[in-house]
Amino acid sequence: MANKTIYGCVTGGSAITFDKEPCFANNVTGCIEMSDVDHLYMVKVVISEDLSTCNDTYYGCVNWSTGKFQLEIPDDCCYTSNDCSYCTTDETPQKVSVAFSGINLCGCPGDYLSSISFITSPNNTFTLSHCGSELPCFWSVAVPDSATRTKYDDYGCSGNIVETKTWSYIITLRKSVDEITIAILWGSNLCSWGVSAIFYAIGEPTSGCVNGTYSNSYTGGCDESPLKYGKGGSVTISEVGEAD
Repeated sequence: MANKTIYGCVTGGSAITFDKEPCFANNVTGCIEMSDVDHLYMVKVVISEDLSTCNDTYYGCVNWSTGKFQLEIPDDCCYTSNDCSYCTTDETPQKVSVAFSGINLCGCPGDYLSSISFITSPNNTFTLSHCGSELPCFWSVAVPDSATRTKYDDYGCSGNIVETKTWSYIITLRKSVDEITIAILWGSNLCSWGVSAIFYAIGEPTSGCVNGTYSNSYTGGCDESPLKYGKGGSVTISEVGEAD
């Protein structure tokens, strides 16, 4: 049985912060042990799941000069299923259809130095795939070579052209306890989160795990703050199938 390493830091002498969620579905908490003399001033990590393959409590040393710590727990103590813990049991969709409409595409918003020409319009229907056990509450799709960015030497996309590049965007959906967040992001790395400049919405599903229609939080005209390459519009999310 292999081990998984948990990293984090201690602030204020007692507050535990994990570098990232150590076990996506398990309820994992941490503190500084102050009563057990055998583990005094060590980090104590408690996993609340009643799993026969692992103990409930694990200890690790703290580098008090940096505030950092790391400790190892068995892999079996971590969530490895494809199920999103925020979806009803057996209702985590494997595929999700997202249909964007009504987005006003801003070629050169405000006083930008760069303009965007979309090769693949975001006003389209895309199929997102489940991101797997490492990110069980994420769905994503990449749309490669989907836009052309032209950079100018003067504001307002005027003057001489300095550079022309082909850009890609991804669409990522994530589920939290009682709401979803969906965004169109610049980049090409699936299941990642980054700079959103076209569409960003947060809302509560109307049925299932993520089903519903959500409005773009970027509103107003293309020259109005915040300056974005997309304004307005909405997305309708429909679950296509359950996870294997």
